[in-house]
Amino acid sequence: MKVLFFCEAITFTHIVRPLKIAKHLESQYECIIASTFFPSVLTEDLKSFKTIKIQDGFQPDLFVENITKGKNSYTKSVLERYIEEDCRIISEVKPDLIIGDFRHSLAISSQLTNTVYLNLVNINWSPYSLEKLVIGEHVVSKICGGYIGSLLLHNLQEIVFQKFFSPMNSILKKHKLAKFKSLYEMYTAGNAVAYLDHKGLFKTSKLPSHHNIVGPITFSTKVDMPIWINKIKESSKPCVLVTMGSSGDLDYLTTIIDSLVELPINIIVATMGKMLLNYSHDNLYCVDYLPIEDIAPLCSMFLTNGGSPMSYIGLRAGVPTIGFPVNLDQATSFTAIANNKLGIRMRSSELKKGKIQSAVTEILNDEEYKANCEKIAIEMQGYSTLVNIEKIVSGLLKKSNV
Repeated sequence: MKVLFFCEAITFTHIVRPLKIAKHLESQYECIIASTFFPSVLTEDLKSFKTIKIQDGFQPDLFVENITKGKNSYTKSVLERYIEEDCRIISEVKPDLIIGDFRHSLAISSQLTNTVYLNLVNINWSPYSLEKLVIGEHVVSKICGGYIGSLLLHNLQEIVFQKFFSPMNSILKKHKLAKFKSLYEMYTAGNAVAYLDHKGLFKTSKLPSHHNIVGPITFSTKVDMPIWINKIKESSKPCVLVTMGSSGDLDYLTTIIDSLVELPINIIVATMGKMLLNYSHDNLYCVDYLPIEDIAPLCSMFLTNGGSPMSYIGLRAGVPTIGFPVNLDQATSFTAIANNKLGIRMRSSELKKGKIQSAVTEILNDEEYKANCEKIAIEMQGYSTLVNIEKIVSGLLKKSNV
């Protein structure tokens, strides 16, 4: 049986999560991976799969820019092109099941092609989440401030979100399909939904049977340990890992590094291949990519874009995180981490040397952060995320063949 993965690779996360699932399923099913972008660092991981380049996809930098300006990347014309491309690929592959990560057009494409669809998403986009969405570095927050900006957007949420799902509803109407009542419904469309989160961090109302919290998926690139890693292991100084990921604001990185090199710590920076760093400090180690899951246990702290994948790597290792979230998704997921005293959230207005140093010092000196993260790490050991997804896939395929 064929399983076709669709990856809207506006961030590294949206291709590595499907890739890890495909690796788990490939002994049972023929897995094909379609993506808007294939990072070269994943070439070895992708070797065993048939891959299809999706011809229409957003450039990550443009997508992030649109988010911060409050612009909808997925206009009606964009979605119509996406749907045409989806249907072309589905018709070519003839899969028994499609699994999508952030490919919203599949909500319609799956219905037009009568194909079973499993949607991968984070719980903060669920209609059943009881957590409030938190504003990121949106233009409104920069004008009004974070607190007032969040309050304004929360009160105007239905009006603001309407423009993001109305293009989809226009196309649904054209095809005489049921329209979405909210952006949350659009984000969680499908025959089944897998929430890739730790349920202990997020409150929800009772989920329907086809919505399941399956646990986080974490991923490290397959690269060798850097030659300087033994210096880190032998040092008595605390070690912090800094990465803004593939979607973080790289303008932050310079200020963060300048702040950290003055502290009595070792600093590891992973640029994800996006920025050339010209620094020379005895306590600073820079590299494009790292086997982060292997390095995490050596760290006392992460400093990241606040996205859930990096936060979950830290939590699995019992490591607190300082987050600098830019978009709404990152800000909402990281607020749950900060509220549980697993880390500290920092806004762009707080991107100052003294404030960054104070936040780092607070986490290093307050043992409660570490203790809370270690408690979550134990809870997360109970997850078998890939097995949980395998069961959902098996159930969907059995139903579709009845």
